[in-house]
Amino acid sequence: MWSLDTIQKNGANPKSHKSRNKKNIMKILKTVSQILFLSLVLVSCNNADVSLDGTLQGTIDNYSTSSFNIVKCIDLGSSNESVLGSCTPASSGKFSMTLSIPKLNSMGNEPTGVTVSDKNAQIGTGGILLAYKDANVVGYVIKTDISSFDGSIDEINGNLVLFMYADRSVTIKGSETSGSSTETYDLKLKKGWNEINFKVSATSSKSSISISSTVPSNLKWKYFSESSSQTVISKLKIKGVRF
Repeated sequence: MWSLDTIQKNGANPKSHKSRNKKNIMKILKTVSQILFLSLVLVSCNNADVSLDGTLQGTIDNYSTSSFNIVKCIDLGSSNESVLGSCTPASSGKFSMTLSIPKLNSMGNEPTGVTVSDKNAQIGTGGILLAYKDANVVGYVIKTDISSFDGSIDEINGNLVLFMYADRSVTIKGSETSGSSTETYDLKLKKGWNEINFKVSATSSKSSISISSTVPSNLKWKYFSESSSQTVISKLKIKGVRF
């Protein structure tokens, strides 16, 4: 079998068998590279439930029309809790909505140990989706692997997805420890809407939060009920991304 190195050294004669092998191998390598590139593009598109232009879709695993009939994405950065998008899920639990651009805030000074590639970047957080029964908030709709949720992001043990909008490409990396809590950032945001994964490990004495652009493939959309609509909004506005 001819190695690629051997073929390259002996390819001066275009009529030789070695030259034909070189052309064949280079053609195969080019085809393989094209397939790999296409595969990466397809995987990156299929893994995210939100597109850069704001199309958010998914299927709620435990959906019931008797529990709620409207899903809304609230802008947690706005003072009036404006709605970024809303829809009525199908009976199967499938939903799709288009998100508008949220209120954007400057990055400001990053915490010690955290590096931001562009301090002029502005971001906004869509937060967790809220479930409504007609006009009343009745709970949360979250892409996650946890089994219970009370609105406090830093008290879960597991993964939870939020949605963040950036006005330009920016990376945020590093870690910060404050008291008994450590937050680690590994974000590669593109201009537009991005999925952000929160991985939280919490005990009675300390908590570790990893905030990353890498979202696990096993997460599902789930509904979590909440008895008080005021509790839903107030808890979400207290907890969130530091930036």
